Amino acid sequence: MFISIYLFLFLIIMAQFYGSLQGNRGTATRMGTKNSGIEAHVRGWHTGIKIVCYVDEKGNDVCEAHETGGSSNPSKIGERVFKTKVRRR
Repeated sequence: MFISIYLFLFLIIMAQFYGSLQGNRGTATRMGTKNSGIEAHVRGWHTGIKIVCYVDEKGNDVCEAHETGGSSNPSKIGERVFKTKVRRR
């Protein structure tokens, strides 16, 4: 995979968060800033995981994973199953 130096610099300078997803139509990537964060919902018919990454009020990077009801009930957000926080230097 070739990545241009301009894209590489853009990712380092601008993107606080970066995500990728692989499926039957190839890979899709997205970036999130400190203000926007980044969110993904990966799901089957009856179960799924919603991942949310953001910068908290102290400037730390935080990522959380929540169970969901999948495609049949995507608004059902269950308990948090995982949370990580990394302090900014």
